[in-house]
Amino acid sequence: MWVSDYLGEVLELPQATVVLAFAVGCVTAPVLGAILSGIVASRFGGYTSPHAMPSVIVAALVAVAVALPVPYFDSLWVVGALLWLLLFVGAFIMPILTGVMLHTVEVDDRPQANAVANLCYNLFGYVPSPVVYGAVCSAFGGRQSRAGMKVLMGMTVVNFVFICCGHLAILRVRRARSTVK
Repeated sequence: MWVSDYLGEVLELPQATVVLAFAVGCVTAPVLGAILSGIVASRFGGYTSPHAMPSVIVAALVAVAVALPVPYFDSLWVVGALLWLLLFVGAFIMPILTGVMLHTVEVDDRPQANAVANLCYNLFGYVPSPVVYGAVCSAFGGRQSRAGMKVLMGMTVVNFVFICCGHLAILRVRRARSTVK
């Protein structure tokens, strides 16, 4: 709910506009991002392809580029477009990363790995984001503060670093497997 709070409290938009913008963004962007993710993954050879992680890295870089400017704009159209793109890119990234992750785990362990991954997404991403947003805003200026949005949008940089580290780990494993054979 931090997005709707931000749109209503900081940008001072009417409640009806906030609800409509939030609903349209939350429905269309993730659906279209996930669909495009499947198409792109199929085109480059699936989750085992050497092109899978580089496509995720490019998408994560796009996420950083669209997220970081969000707290600095007041226009619904600009903020809405940037948040829409962020949701779209996030939905593009998740299926590919999930496929890559599940491919690195033994077949019998994949259900447990998927469950643990989803638990971590929720525990460390979706659940804390409104809490972090509220806590940062409370500490730095109250309901009208942009500090919470700056922190949350800044987390895309941390995510980008983790994705790059994951890619490097995959490359090491591939090199190790190729030298063993």
